[in-house]
Amino acid sequence: MQFQPCPPVVPGPLFGFPPGHNNAFVPQFGAMPVVPQVPFFPNAVGAPIVPPRNPPRRQSVIPPQPAFANFNQAQAQPRRAAPNNAGLCIHCGVLPRSIENGRAHPFCSRSCGRAHSAMHPPKIPVAGHGICGLPGCQAPVFVDASGRQGTYCTMRHKRLAENQIQPTMACLICRSGPAAPSAFYCGPNCESVAMRQGPIILEIPPGTPKYTSVEQQFNDNWKHPGSTIPVVRKVYKIVCHYSITSRYTTYRAKIEAETNLQNGNECRRWHGTTRQCNIGDNGRIQMCSSSACGVCGIIRSSFLLKKFGAKNSWGRFGRGLYTSSVSSKSNDYSANGSASPYKALLLNLVVVGSGYKIWEDCPQLQAPPLGYHSILGEVGGSLNYDETVVYNEEAIMPSYLVMYDA
Repeated sequence: MQFQPCPPVVPGPLFGFPPGHNNAFVPQFGAMPVVPQVPFFPNAVGAPIVPPRNPPRRQSVIPPQPAFANFNQAQAQPRRAAPNNAGLCIHCGVLPRSIENGRAHPFCSRSCGRAHSAMHPPKIPVAGHGICGLPGCQAPVFVDASGRQGTYCTMRHKRLAENQIQPTMACLICRSGPAAPSAFYCGPNCESVAMRQGPIILEIPPGTPKYTSVEQQFNDNWKHPGSTIPVVRKVYKIVCHYSITSRYTTYRAKIEAETNLQNGNECRRWHGTTRQCNIGDNGRIQMCSSSACGVCGIIRSSFLLKKFGAKNSWGRFGRGLYTSSVSSKSNDYSANGSASPYKALLLNLVVVGSGYKIWEDCPQLQAPPLGYHSILGEVGGSLNYDETVVYNEEAIMPSYLVMYDA
């Protein structure tokens, strides 16, 4: 076989086309080139150019993307999610969702989560709307990525509210953690805070077991005939000073040991007195400094024997601290010193111990008979409604402030 030498290079006028080539096929500046309808044509060096048998497909034109100053600015921009993106991040729509302990999070990373939260801030709840459904919790409800509001702030509070076995009242101090069963606080830390802040009153949310228990005791023991049971409007937990709480619990343990009665035969009893200020009205919790305000004085210092006779110098059973199980009887001693649509009663813890029953007046008493810890004034004789009288300041402590219609 003999090889032919390559033809000489003949420069053309444009794009290396040889002289005499049809310039109609020469593209103009800025225009798309027109492909010549010939099987091949020589190049600048005279070698034939054979077009490919499978020309490349037209590529999609990607629109120009906006320029960002930094990564954080770019991260904050929402990106269009790909179709059928059930397993992709709801913010970027590109990366798969993060999976932790078998649970798929809505975002691929914390960066996307923060960026999405910045672009979709939760709605500010309106009073009475958008508040967690757990009684006592004031946190806003959960809002998902689409802006739909839930009923509770967290899944934990949802489970607590739906499970009747679990406590349904939020802690009275932090208002977020659930209160332990038969308690007012979520744990010892909040309980310690309350004790350090005492004396204070803390509002108990309506509908909670504590509130319902006090309200029911008020209604069930309103016994005056011909009178309508007033509506309970507010219930407050009274947190006494630590020294008062300590002396009461010590005395209760002492009487329990002496009598072998659980908690020293502790009972809840009503007491009515004068309220000079508006404490308890519409959520007001600030105590006044008036020495004539019996409500604030008892909350601040508990019951004092030296106050006996300040309002009435005569006592049916002598110089003692008087309470009753009948709320309507204690209501007779409740009075307002300032204008208010409500009245106040104190529900107190009383260590009754071994009570001495009596039916007739005995104003000379200074203490119960030997071997007893209280006087129980029974119905009949000179009494229409019962009375419980203790002669030791350590045997009684205020527990609740109850506000009701005057």
